[in-house]
Amino acid sequence: MTTSSAPVWLLGAGASIGAGMPSTGQLTETVRFAQPVARHTNKRWRLGAPATAEEPESSIWTSAIRHLLAEAHALVSRLYEDQHTPVSYEDLHYVVCQMADLVSGEYDNPAVGPLVEGVRARLDPQLATMRLSGGLPVKFQELVLETTHFVVDVVAARLSAEPDCEKLGTLRAVVDGLDDGCAGDGTAVVATLNHDKVLESALKARKVTFTDGFDLRDGDLRFWSPRALEELPPGVVLLKVHGSVDWSRWEPQAATQADEVEGKPEERRVGIVCVSSEAAPKDACGRAWSAKDGRQPCVLVGTFNKMLDYAAEPFFDLHAAFVRSLRRTDRLVVCGYGFGDKGVNRFICNWMAADPGNRMVVVDEKAASIRERARGAIARSWSRWLESHRLTRIDQKLEHVTWRQIAAALSASTP
Repeated sequence: MTTSSAPVWLLGAGASIGAGMPSTGQLTETVRFAQPVARHTNKRWRLGAPATAEEPESSIWTSAIRHLLAEAHALVSRLYEDQHTPVSYEDLHYVVCQMADLVSGEYDNPAVGPLVEGVRARLDPQLATMRLSGGLPVKFQELVLETTHFVVDVVAARLSAEPDCEKLGTLRAVVDGLDDGCAGDGTAVVATLNHDKVLESALKARKVTFTDGFDLRDGDLRFWSPRALEELPPGVVLLKVHGSVDWSRWEPQAATQADEVEGKPEERRVGIVCVSSEAAPKDACGRAWSAKDGRQPCVLVGTFNKMLDYAAEPFFDLHAAFVRSLRRTDRLVVCGYGFGDKGVNRFICNWMAADPGNRMVVVDEKAASIRERARGAIARSWSRWLESHRLTRIDQKLEHVTWRQIAAALSASTP
């Protein structure tokens, strides 16, 4: 197997907490209870008091959504009752997504049908008393679909906060390792499951340039361009495999009525806006672009439902680049990840099985208990990897660890 000198890095939510980002538990509390929450006229949910551009029906929708989330919470709580596992916003979103897929006809699932009917029967009396403009009641199908948007928007709103510049040093070990890995025209790859912009901010603060899969600026936008990741170019390569709070799906504003009818789906693209303005961004040719779904961020939220989107743009390209990067190295550094994503876990297990010389270092203050928290494939292999010295734990917070310590652990695990 051809290997590179640099390890591949994989970051989970725990890697951003030290920089001031909320924990999974805090995000779950925000989704379930935070007030006030308002829906903008562009259909995007926002935290904070309603402004003049907010819909007057926001409070009605919020109340209905919270009732549905309470039902989802009760369902997951019963499942986790004997496991002492806290219910997360990812669990809630997964349950509601299954309901949404069924009622919208996206995916047929006879096992979910009775569950949906039971929830509908319990909620319908309450929904009948919630009147929208024109005296219309809140419909269950609309409520389920709106709740999926609500969870994504609220989580993104919490994660959109600019990182505390004074706390970016918590990622010093990661940035040092990446900088070291790309020395001499090398390639250093870091994949992150996080939607926030902590890692980008830490890299920029250290003046470390990186490739992220987006083209150079095109007017007010940078568009997704998977060609940038095909060869894993020299330097730092950043793979946000679950999307980012500053990514949205865009389509050109129709120039003619015929264009509007035709839709031109081939021109719908993922992009990042480079200017601070509520006005429609324009490309270098002066063409205005409109965000689909009210600029809802292009992110993956939930548990097993995420894998259904792994084949969609841009996630297919991102995961493919992650797998290619693993095939080029024999070392993987995992920081702040609890091994709860079955798709990502499968990539790791396949990589570990491909070559007995492949080694992994896990940095986590609760690394000793990861085996109990991880999903099946990782949990079953954990002890065996430790005993064969293919897995090394560093039981500390990432901000208390240096690149030198991680490099030493990588060397110690090499036979």
